[in-house]
Amino acid sequence: MFITIHYDSVDLEAQKNDGRTERQLFAIKKVRDALKFSCLNAINILVSEFKKILYTLHMKTQQKIAIDRAQRLRKLRAMARLTRKAMTEKHQIPPGTLQNWEMPRFGGLSERGGHQIIQALSIEGVYVSFEWLMMGVGAPPKLSPGTRRYRTQHKLKQKNKLVEEVSHFKSTNSKYIDYLLEDDTMSPKYSAGDVFIGTARTAPREIIALVNRLCIVQLEQGGRVLRYVQTINSAKKTVTFFTQHPNGRCEHKASLCSYSQIWQVIWVRHASALQHESA
Repeated sequence: MFITIHYDSVDLEAQKNDGRTERQLFAIKKVRDALKFSCLNAINILVSEFKKILYTLHMKTQQKIAIDRAQRLRKLRAMARLTRKAMTEKHQIPPGTLQNWEMPRFGGLSERGGHQIIQALSIEGVYVSFEWLMMGVGAPPKLSPGTRRYRTQHKLKQKNKLVEEVSHFKSTNSKYIDYLLEDDTMSPKYSAGDVFIGTARTAPREIIALVNRLCIVQLEQGGRVLRYVQTINSAKKTVTFFTQHPNGRCEHKASLCSYSQIWQVIWVRHASALQHESA
């Protein structure tokens, strides 16, 4: 808001010539002085109120920053799996100081305190940048690969991702099944932990085409195996297998087995590739 005040100079001699008395001129001057004082007083009041508003906004902003820092600090302490007492004792932080940072009180976490927290967390295997801790910007915190919790979290991520991918396949077609390889009979190409998706083959022409193909086979005597098909007879429901294992260790290799159902493998997820993606 801008207030502009124009004051006309008073030429007493000219106004005397207009026929005004000195008393009239004095009264005009008093009115103008009063008006000038009132306007200046109003401006001072507006400026004072504006400063109060700016101060209030500043304090609210600082309070919000302190609250957000406290939340991030509590999250980091939880990542390190430390109680407030354990953190104060292990890293020589006064209990009252840490409590003030996490509440927050008295301005919350300071820049000096932020550097102290980052150093303490790095010892616990939690890495965080100063920018993220203080302002919530930049890369989020992460665990050191050497920590036990890091390995646990990544195994859980691998399992969840695997479940999602397998569920996607099985939801699109009821003919799909999944198979988890639990041994090294298919090495070196496949290893324990690899997951396979197979689609059912029932037509004679489809079954004949399975020779030399990787399949999941439901054996008549029970159990499922993952093998390459060497020969197959759809009429008699018999099959022989082979593997790529260098030692040839395969329970059903080159032996005639009866099967009840067979699925051709159409998708595989290597455990090693999944670990690499999760890293």
